[in-house]
Amino acid sequence: MKLKPVSYTLDVTSINNFFDKDAKTVNGEKHIVEEQDVQAIKEKEQVVYNGFVAQDVEKTAKEINYNFSGVDVPKNKNDVYGLRYSDFVVPLVKAVQELSQQNDSLKRRDNELEARLVKLESMVFALQSQTSSQSIESGSVSGLGQNIPNPFNGTTTISYYLSEKSKDAYINFYSSSGTLLKSIRLTEGKGTVNLKASELAAGVYRYCLVMDGKVIDTKQMVQSK
Repeated sequence: MKLKPVSYTLDVTSINNFFDKDAKTVNGEKHIVEEQDVQAIKEKEQVVYNGFVAQDVEKTAKEINYNFSGVDVPKNKNDVYGLRYSDFVVPLVKAVQELSQQNDSLKRRDNELEARLVKLESMVFALQSQTSSQSIESGSVSGLGQNIPNPFNGTTTISYYLSEKSKDAYINFYSSSGTLLKSIRLTEGKGTVNLKASELAAGVYRYCLVMDGKVIDTKQMVQSK
């Protein structure tokens, strides 16, 4: 994370001057660059490369106390920094392995938390179902029972009670985003509605008792995978 990738071009002329500053021909004159070499140098200097700054890599390795073999440090004033990119493979592989272990650990934790959440939801739904069933059995008020079982992956049953006459009474089923997926018309009094898992995809849903256009009661259900 400390390394900063860069894009760069090579100043071939300056590099050649650096390495050839003490070089002379047999007759004591400086090496003469041929015309075709000048053109090749110009073309080479237009190429854009991607990499790291060797001094940055060296500094970062020291900061994290890592003995990295991929940096060539100048041995004298006539030498230059260099990087061996093939040596980056080993620490990169190690980093991927460490990230994979962390990812596996997070997945296990996520699965554990999801299992706990489902258990808590089941307890809440069971309590809601008990309360709703008592209201429905007493015939005191129109309402919906909590679907049983919940969560479900086969068939689930929803009880309801209509304590007063209604021109139109429905149970509407909605997705978590609020889209109406299914609507079942109800008859007066007590009754039940069966819902098959094949009618809906796995997920969390909301179902409502609607009487004459008004929402009277709402419950939540979960279809497991």
